[in-house]
Amino acid sequence: MTKRFLHGTLALLFCLGLAGVATAQNVLSISDDSTQGLSPATMTVFMDADTDVQGFVLAIGYTNDTLVDITDANVTAAVDTVGAELVVSEFFADGFTLGVVLDASAPFDGQVIAAGVGIGIAYFDVEPTDIVLVDTDVVFSFMDGVFNDPVLNNILVQGGLSVGATAGLDLTDTGTLTLMPPPPGE
Repeated sequence: MTKRFLHGTLALLFCLGLAGVATAQNVLSISDDSTQGLSPATMTVFMDADTDVQGFVLAIGYTNDTLVDITDANVTAAVDTVGAELVVSEFFADGFTLGVVLDASAPFDGQVIAAGVGIGIAYFDVEPTDIVLVDTDVVFSFMDGVFNDPVLNNILVQGGLSVGATAGLDLTDTGTLTLMPPPPGE
């Protein structure tokens, strides 16, 4: 085998390996937002999925629980259109859980969220409970093993199997809500 052939083969395998890494991924992320004074904000949870999704569980906690309240957590129109048959949310002092099953009762029609990138799957409404004098961040993070009894982990259900952080689900903690002072004169 010549060195030229070997280098060419290694380069091809390297490129194919990069292509596989870039496309085969399951990721959950939380949007960033900002709000002034006591105005509410809506944060969105996005999903990248390499395989169709039959359901999911979200367990999200946040810092500065004395500054905000979660007033609602639900599925987006993209998930509702598919036909989510079971949507259950529970709220805690410093977080919430949201469980969704797309095809929960007979006749089982095989409803799924098609594989894709950047799919908004859920939202949660946040209301500031106090006025801040300087910009203040409230960070929202995925919290495995913290909320509910028994405790829940963040998962996607794909092919009837739960895919969580230990099975390759990337929980990207990007959810920051910046609370800003109210506009002058308000």
